[in-house]
Amino acid sequence: MNNLERGFSFNSKASLDMSMGLSATSAEEVVNNFSEQDLKSIIKILGEEKEASRIAKNIIKTRLAQKITKVDQLVDIIKKSKKKNYKNKINPSTKTFQALRIFVNKEITELITGIINATKVLKPGGKILIVSFHSIEDKIVKYFFSNFSSNRSNPSRYVPVDRPTNNSLFNRYRNRIFRPSNLEINKNPPSRSAKLRYAIRSKNKFIYPSELTNKFKRYLDLESLNV
Repeated sequence: MNNLERGFSFNSKASLDMSMGLSATSAEEVVNNFSEQDLKSIIKILGEEKEASRIAKNIIKTRLAQKITKVDQLVDIIKKSKKKNYKNKINPSTKTFQALRIFVNKEITELITGIINATKVLKPGGKILIVSFHSIEDKIVKYFFSNFSSNRSNPSRYVPVDRPTNNSLFNRYRNRIFRPSNLEINKNPPSRSAKLRYAIRSKNKFIYPSELTNKFKRYLDLESLNV
């Protein structure tokens, strides 16, 4: 993430890459080849960016004149697309960059696949600890731990669901969040958004948690888009 050459920093003229592993897709390919609607969906859903429509429209408009290959080009497009909000302390490009990074690296797919596989091999009494860095990740982890624990509640009081506790994957889940200390944040500023949650594996046989993949299907479907 600290590698400027991969285009993670707003303050660089690096190439628009944003891949962290074996990803076959780069952010450059996404912004130059995806349709306006797909770009809007990626930025709005994965970045939770309210002004996604305007940003996507201006990306299309810019790339018709010249290919978008550098970080500073995209930053400039976003800056011109966003309404000025002097009370907002975060960089205007933060949410769009988050969206592209998540999409390029299939982070939601990797997270869901990872926590399911980790739970499958975890022994009874073993702890699974997950650190999330943005609200989408935390929402997924919280849902998984709470919905598949022995003390889970019905998703809706109006539509009760009879679900036996003998197929729960985790023991009684405590909705407790651990956050970094001020000392940790001072030493490592990116940790300020980190949230750690944990759950303890039950003795029950592993049953594939299809409710989890169904619940977050729109994220998984979005990440499956191809250039």
